[in-house]
Amino acid sequence: MKKYIPTKEKPIETLCLCRVSSDKQAKKETIMSQKQACLDYAKNNGFVIDRFFYEDGVSGWKTDRPGLDMMAEYITQEQKNKRIRVLFFDMSRLSRNLEVFSRFENLVIKYDIELLTVTGGKTANNAAGRFMRGFDVLRAQMFSDELSETTIAKMRSQMQMGYYPLNPPVGLKRVKDEHKKVILVPDEPKATLIRQAFEKYASGELATKHAVADFLNSHDVWNGRNITDTLANDILHNVVYTGIFAYDPWGIPLQEWKITKIIPMELFDAVQARLDKSGYKSYKSTIGDDFPLRHEIFCEHCGHPLTGYYAKSGTKACKHPYYRCHNKDCEFHKKSIRRNIIERAFVEKLHTVKATDKFLDLCCAMIAKIGKIRENEITSANNKTNDKITAIKQRISGITALVMDAMASGDTDLANIYQGQIKELNANKQALEKQLESNTISNVAEKFRTAIENGREFFKRPDLLWSHGTLSQKQRLVRLIFAEKPVYHQESGFRTASTVQIFNENTAQMDGDSDLAAPLGFEPGFSP
Repeated sequence: MKKYIPTKEKPIETLCLCRVSSDKQAKKETIMSQKQACLDYAKNNGFVIDRFFYEDGVSGWKTDRPGLDMMAEYITQEQKNKRIRVLFFDMSRLSRNLEVFSRFENLVIKYDIELLTVTGGKTANNAAGRFMRGFDVLRAQMFSDELSETTIAKMRSQMQMGYYPLNPPVGLKRVKDEHKKVILVPDEPKATLIRQAFEKYASGELATKHAVADFLNSHDVWNGRNITDTLANDILHNVVYTGIFAYDPWGIPLQEWKITKIIPMELFDAVQARLDKSGYKSYKSTIGDDFPLRHEIFCEHCGHPLTGYYAKSGTKACKHPYYRCHNKDCEFHKKSIRRNIIERAFVEKLHTVKATDKFLDLCCAMIAKIGKIRENEITSANNKTNDKITAIKQRISGITALVMDAMASGDTDLANIYQGQIKELNANKQALEKQLESNTISNVAEKFRTAIENGREFFKRPDLLWSHGTLSQKQRLVRLIFAEKPVYHQESGFRTASTVQIFNENTAQMDGDSDLAAPLGFEPGFSP
């Protein structure tokens, strides 16, 4: 039997997680740079890091987090005999997903773990500290979502101009045109083989999709990889080869793309007619928009996500929407639940979750405080930028005098060198001036003012986002509301589902000596 060790006598062990996502080159950071920053922080604060956990190329948005899971498992096993201290570079390294954060936060609260970040220091394990950590992760999640939305918006804009930003199908490749824009051109000899496959299938020389796959594999069209019957079917259905098509997922109408077509539209239509001899047209639905809770709620029996589908009535005149478990091994796999029943239960749940005015006052005060800190940071950064611009101007003035001297002495080579330096300095100056224009205090103040207004409205009435939000916003709402995977029970609905602490009525109960009535004296425990 293990001897009980009082908490104060337990040795402290420090754990550290270093994570970078797949876009680490764009962020100019590596696992080693994070590790070094954490080691320096530990040394400056008088402790050592006993054990490191790593996640290289793992997005903070993912729920599958091998390094974080290993750390959680280690904490659970070792906490009986040790006091645990956990260090991250910042809260976004822990997670950009509120669900993952909530899972780890439960360990922090349960075992009274000391949690620190290099950028923000230590946060207390009380209501205020938990809120600040959650807010920081929520902000990181919002940044990740906004980045994704911005990327999609840019890609949609390219599509509207006729450029195809997605991965090209086999037989086409990317090249840049005279405007340095990416267009698709035939990738020979693969393009010719793809066209021959279409021609042979349309004529009946290749009788089946399996025969098409064999034909393409015999010529190694896919660089050594095997083309299956399913992939052959996808190739025969791929309208990108014609260069004239619509892209329905992003609302791009039928248009001619900047793609060198390898299949004439008449040949493509002939292939489609042969593929669809029965004349049967599958029912097409914007399934995501029709079932916003699809993959966001889970089966009460096996824990797998529910999917959405339409079922025909006996007369085949109407299609009725249902949710059901997509796990074929679940005994309730074929037990369907009407869409309106589940979504009505979810809306009823939304009506029960809202933050108190007292707590929202604290949130708004904290956001305003962060905004003021950010304004000070921008003022300091702008002052440094102005100093750089002044130094560049002085440097240009000095080099201009040297140009005049070189020209006077007839040394044109030296004058050209100086003029090249001036050109480079002018480019740097213009970039800094452009940076100053975009990095203004008014822009920051407006962003935080909007954040306060929208944030208060959301936390007071989260059901408004469900009523008027987009599909992605509705799905994000589900992840924000529930601390754990929401399970729908056919008898009790979402009654047992726990909500995140922001919507917990006990959240406003400040621990320790904190006073909620005077939120402006409350100092954030992290850097914005």
